This record gives sequence, C-alpha cells and structure tokens, in this order.
Amino acid sequence: MSLLPLDKRYKIAVIGAGISGLTAAYILRQKHEITIFEKNYYSGGSIHTYITDDGIPIDTGVIIFNLKKYPLFVKLLSQLDVKPRFVINSLTMYYDNRLKYCITNNLKGLVDQGFDLFNPENLMLSRDLLVFKKQTIKDHSNGELHDITLELYFKKKRYSEAFRDLFFSEINAAWGPSYEEALQYPGEFAHFVGEYNLISPLFAFYWKTIQGGCIDYIQKITSKIGNENIKLNSGIRKVYRKKNGIILKMQNGESHYFDKVIIATLPHQALTLLDDPTENELNCLSIWKAHKIKSIMHTDTSRLVQNENLWSTYNFHLEKDKNGFIQASIMNWANNITGKKSKNPYFVSFNPFFPIRENTIVTEMEHYFPHYTLDTLRIQNKLPSLNGVNHSYFCGSYFGKGFHEDAIASSNQVTKHFGMEL
Repeated sequence: MSLLPLDKRYKIAVIGAGISGLTAAYILRQKHEITIFEKNYYSGGSIHTYITDDGIPIDTGVIIFNLKKYPLFVKLLSQLDVKPRFVINSLTMYYDNRLKYCITNNLKGLVDQGFDLFNPENLMLSRDLLVFKKQTIKDHSNGELHDITLELYFKKKRYSEAFRDLFFSEINAAWGPSYEEALQYPGEFAHFVGEYNLISPLFAFYWKTIQGGCIDYIQKITSKIGNENIKLNSGIRKVYRKKNGIILKMQNGESHYFDKVIIATLPHQALTLLDDPTENELNCLSIWKAHKIKSIMHTDTSRLVQNENLWSTYNFHLEKDKNGFIQASIMNWANNITGKKSKNPYFVSFNPFFPIRENTIVTEMEHYFPHYTLDTLRIQNKLPSLNGVNHSYFCGSYFGKGFHEDAIASSNQVTKHFGMEL
C-alpha cells in the first residue's frame, strides 16, 4: 500500500453517497476537504427509509447484522451513537402459493404447523438445514468450493429439492439474481450462506437491525460529514485524471477540480466514468454487471396464510413458470423488523413475480447490486491494486460478498492510504 504524505490536506471528491462513499467521507472528514457527489435525490444508496402515515420507519432495503461478522459496521454505529435492536427473525417458504415450511421462535407458530413439520419432505429439509453449515465449512477448508459454480456443487451433494429451492431463493433475496443466474454463482457463496446462518435454524436468534430504521444511521453519518458537503442530484459525466489532480465534468456541464477522487459506485459504473481507464482498471472492472432489485412496500396480505401465527419476518415465495423455471421472491414483514405495530401490517416485497393489489402499494424503489461469477471472484484479489493510481481510489461492497460490512471494509482500506481508518 502506498501511503500519501500525512502532513498534507487534500481536496477529495467522493462519487456516490452509498455506504462505502459515506464511510470514506466520514473517516477522512476531520483532516481533509471532502465533497460527495450523488446522482440520486437521497443519501444511502440501496438503503432508504419510508416514514408511514402512522410514524413507523420502514426500510425499503434491509440492514441486518451481528456483532461477530460485522465488526467494522458495529464500530461505526457505536461512533455514531446509533442503537441496534434484536430482530425477531422467522422464515417461511411458500411453494405455488401454499405454505410449505416454517422456521420460527414463535411457540404458537410451531404448534399451528401441526404435523406438517414431520412429513418426510419437511424432515429432509430440516435435516439439510441442520447439516449445511458444518458441511460447507468443511468443504471450504478442503478447497471443494474453489472455482466451482453453485450448480455443480449442489449436483455433488445430496440435498433435498426443497432445501435446494430455499437456498437459491436466499441467493435471489440477498444478491438479486434469478434462480437460473444464481446457479452460476461461485460455490464460495454456499460457505457464506452457511457461515452467516442465513438459512439456519439459528437465523431466528442471530441478527440485529437499527433501532429507528436506517434513516437514523444515515442522518447521523451525513450530519457528521456535513450536509453542505453532500451534493445530491449531482450526476458525474466523466472523471479526467491529470498530472496534478482530478477534473470532474458534471452532467449539467460544470467542472470541478480536486486533488483526489474516491469512486464509490458499482464497478461497471466506475469504469464508464473514467475518461482514460488503465489496462488494470479495464481488466478489473469490465467483467462486472449488476442486478436490479425492485422493492415494493405495501399492505397486501393475500400471498400469506390467514393464520397470523404463521406469518414470518421473511416469507419466501417460489413458483414454476410456464417453462418450468423456478421464480423466487421474498416478502419481508416490516413490522417484525422494526418491532412496531400498526393498524395495517406493512410488507416489502423484492422482485415480486406475482401481482400486488395496487390500492395497497405505499411506495416503490429500485436497488442495484453487483453480480458475481467465477471470473469476478478471481479478479477480487487484484481490486486493491487500483487504489492510488492516477489520484484515484475505488471502494464498494463488490470488494467482498456484497454486504454492508464489505462496503465499509473497502472504504477503510482506501482511507488507510491517507493514514486514517475507522
């Protein structure tokens, strides 16, 4: 890592007000002159909070975390005095609009499932859920997950069809690919899902979220940076790297001059911004694509069973289309995540393949996430080599597995070039 002279104050542009851009600006703000440019009308990237008419903060993108796996994020929240709260997690799987399986810490929910828990298919699914984490940790350590797709990995293992469907629905929910695209994801993601208990019975006891919604966290970090230093609705057309610094050409035709630039966007977006990408930048950034995830906040309960004891925090819906391909969507029960009751229950559905009654829709958002392949995983160890070249630095969740902690860790690595860290 090349360290910059520590006694100099730099004028730094940060492109993107998602978590990686905000974190980099937050760390560097005390010593350097920071300006963030964000093309959208809000800060937070894929995280956005909607305040309902009855005052409940509903996140249209979900942040859940735990103390063990998210050390930098927990440290950031502590510095911002943002309070976490435990999420009462539960998970259900619906197949062809019929409740098929439920993981819950609700005794009433367990009782109301009756003997469905003990039919052969559900017993096999329960067995697979219990052994999956241990198996993937073992396979990861012996290299069995290296350079193999999830499709090939699951063909080698004797998991039940129900478990396979639930697993790939989780990949769809967390990263956005279709069921067929998820089959080509790197096998290492099996270890990630297992290690993080994303579909484990421990899932019900493992996670926290932000008390008061992500709006509390975003407002506090932007306040520390200084709202006057965050330029919203400010798209960048091109980044020109010169010998002595950076020129940003704005969409509105204006030009701004800086000593350094931190590009905190999705990788394919970063590449399109560069006027003169180096060969290394082309190699590292051109292979990336992105998934669009549409989130719809609504009050429609028609896709859930009538018995509210069997409603879950995360409701997976699977269905075969006319060509026999699995469609998958997740419907989050927002009241369970926020811990707040309301007159009507609120839900957020991600990429729903089924219609949602129009009169129940509160708001809609679009989010973009990096798409992972074996090629993108192979290139990841080269991404840090981009930083410090031509006055430019790069950060984002694509440096890791696409989660909040990965975004913050990549920002922390950038700021170390300036002799600063979280």
